[in-house]
Amino acid sequence: MVPQSDIEGWLSEPDFTPYPSISEMLLKLLDGKRLLQPVLLENIVFSYEIIPGVQSPRRSSEVNISLLKAAVLNSYCRRYGDNINDFDKIILHHSNTF
Repeated sequence: MVPQSDIEGWLSEPDFTPYPSISEMLLKLLDGKRLLQPVLLENIVFSYEIIPGVQSPRRSSEVNISLLKAAVLNSYCRRYGDNINDFDKIILHHSNTF
């Protein structure tokens, strides 16, 4: 696992890392929802960047949402040993809050 200070640095360097653009689009994609279980941001970024033909995005407009979903799903399945093939199945749609 990468130290939090490293990730904070990456998030503040949009010209040098894809973390700001991917993070922004991930928040928009989730739209207030969350994953059933946590996935490390560095794993999502790595999974996104190893997709053949993908260039490392520096702006949110460069992030392909379909590929981001695939990267999140891939990272989730690798972390938890699942074989899920539908992004929506790893999203917590409702929460019970009191």
